Amino acid sequence: MKYFLQRYSVYCIFFLFLFVNFAVYFVMFRFHTSIPFGLSAHQYTAAYHFYPDERFRLQIFHFFNAIAPFDAQWYLRIASQGYPSHPKPGMFFRGIYAFFPLYPLVIFLINSIVGSVTKAAFISSNILLMCNFWSLYYVVSKLISKKIALKTIVFFFLFPLSIFFRSYFPENLYLFLLIWFAYFLSKKNYLWSAVSLSLLTVTKGNGLLLYAVFLFPLLTGIYNKTLTKRKGAMYLIISILPLFVWFLYSFFKSGHPLIFVTARQYWTPTYPFIIIFFNFDTIKNMICYSILKPFNYMTFLQIDTLFILVIATILFYAKKVLSNELWWISLCLWLGPLVMTTIVSFSRYQIVSFPLFIFLASVTNKTMFVVLCILFAIGLVYTSLFFVNWYWIG
Repeated sequence: MKYFLQRYSVYCIFFLFLFVNFAVYFVMFRFHTSIPFGLSAHQYTAAYHFYPDERFRLQIFHFFNAIAPFDAQWYLRIASQGYPSHPKPGMFFRGIYAFFPLYPLVIFLINSIVGSVTKAAFISSNILLMCNFWSLYYVVSKLISKKIALKTIVFFFLFPLSIFFRSYFPENLYLFLLIWFAYFLSKKNYLWSAVSLSLLTVTKGNGLLLYAVFLFPLLTGIYNKTLTKRKGAMYLIISILPLFVWFLYSFFKSGHPLIFVTARQYWTPTYPFIIIFFNFDTIKNMICYSILKPFNYMTFLQIDTLFILVIATILFYAKKVLSNELWWISLCLWLGPLVMTTIVSFSRYQIVSFPLFIFLASVTNKTMFVVLCILFAIGLVYTSLFFVNWYWIG
């Protein structure tokens, strides 16, 4: 039995992974009534239900709609209706351009086969989940070891905020592309790292700082004459081509090539490159009120500030453990939201930062590994119930 588990450990973990996914969906379906539905009339309107959650009006639970809270509704709308032409001012017209096109395009393609946009999104999420499982195992095994790969996978998909990977958010697709971008960059395969980066940039906009990680080895190679200027220019063009197409598309549809920048203003004002210095109120509220007040609709906003501090600490200690490429990727993912937007959803943006989980897998012994797995699993169940009831968790 011991030999079997060692030889086929990844397959055992994979079946456990499938069981966890089924269990999470079952908990949300079966026990969602254990927590009250989280939307008031004002919040219901502001969230903009493209596919209405019938619990609000009729007290009817529809699973495929219920696991599509908040931003997921926008991606479903884009996948179903596309982007509006010449949009009028307002969140429901121009605000939709804040959401980048690659993920809804994937849903659209599957929807053309299955004929239901929510089912198409559910299928795409689960396909991407399995792709990410095997991609993460392969890449971490090649870059580090199989043992660390297995521990990383367990930590990664048990983490409480991994609930977003099981819904209709672009983090699933972003993670898949990020894993392979990191792998190709580590192997100095600049062609495929350019392709991966080019697709990353039209999935979400908060990872644009990854260009710094990509350009540095290119410029170094050109300087050391191990890479020609012609090839360097070609890789750069490949990396920005889809983003350029997205700018052109936005221009012809809306008249503004960078409309996604102003579109974000409909949610929160942004202060590029200095936003990190404007979070004193959030820090104060987290310290003074998060323990004293009961759990409510916006409590998890305070966790975003906590994530900033925790991840900064992890990055400090991970510098000696992770390779340069993996460490700089995580740093850019941490820094990107701070210099380009507000801290709202910061915790969700960080769940794709798989090098952080590699570090965690590298420094935990067997006892700590088991303890963290139990805590993560409890947290995942707890978080999933709030998630399906439309509480803001990231």
